[in-house]
Amino acid sequence: LMIHGQIGFPGSVGGTIREVMLRKNGGSVLALQRLTRDSVAGATNIYIQATAFDDSWAPGDYYEMVGYQDSGGALTVAGGASGTFLVVTHLP
Repeated sequence: LMIHGQIGFPGSVGGTIREVMLRKNGGSVLALQRLTRDSVAGATNIYIQATAFDDSWAPGDYYEMVGYQDSGGALTVAGGASGTFLVVTHLP
């Protein structure tokens, strides 16, 4: 399987970290992508992508994408469905 996700964070001058994590079955971290202080400050949207491959999947497994930010307040996702998404593709 190929698991690919993107989270769009709106611009915010607070905080130093924006992060996207792909997990399997609520625990195992398959991928982690983090942007830190120099790249997150400002008024423009930030889009972070992560991709993972899992060749040991089984029926009943599930995948999730988790976003993290430390702006000091709630941030909505940016860009709607085209800016924030999770795609799982079975590769033969």
